[in-house]
Amino acid sequence: MASRMIIRLPSFADTKCRYLTACGRVATDRSDVLKWLRRQKTMEARYRRSGCTGYVHVMFWGEDGNHLHVDVAAREYFLKRRRSCPRPTRKIAEVRRAFDRVAGYDISSRITGTYFVAQEKLPPFVQSTIAETTSVRDVSIKTTGGTLSVAGAPISTIRWWLPEGLDDAFVQLQAERTATLDDGYLEGCLEVLDSAFEAFVLQGER
Repeated sequence: MASRMIIRLPSFADTKCRYLTACGRVATDRSDVLKWLRRQKTMEARYRRSGCTGYVHVMFWGEDGNHLHVDVAAREYFLKRRRSCPRPTRKIAEVRRAFDRVAGYDISSRITGTYFVAQEKLPPFVQSTIAETTSVRDVSIKTTGGTLSVAGAPISTIRWWLPEGLDDAFVQLQAERTATLDDGYLEGCLEVLDSAFEAFVLQGER
């Protein structure tokens, strides 16, 4: 297997994604690797890249011991949602060493990206679902979120919602991806989602 892999963590200066999740099953039946995975504890670390602060959360789980769950978020994500940023429990070097232990294996992942979009910039197929009606006794009903299934594209699902008190909508894209756990694994996941975001949500606008 490959050794001394240094996983590249996403630069949030180069993407509109604010929260990336990659949850997958590592394709191995090696007992030593599975035993190692089962022994690992959840990791939280902070890192800097291209002038932006990011947080990475890594969790190993599953009855078979071969599940690898990774969340990578921009600091802005927590500030926007008025939440405290995660408290690091590990140094980023420890997280990278954990990835190095499973380098070279294939992994089938469900990947999800969360983006902030000004409501007026939402694509027509989303804006058309935002409707408000007034019934008797001034009762108001408004669509504040929805889920759209996608066929024939790299992504399978588009979710959106309007958080109370915020001007921006949250748009979430989901896809399935099988890849090798190499130094560009997370960047590759992000590239799939960013490409779909530009095509389906931005629709040519920047």
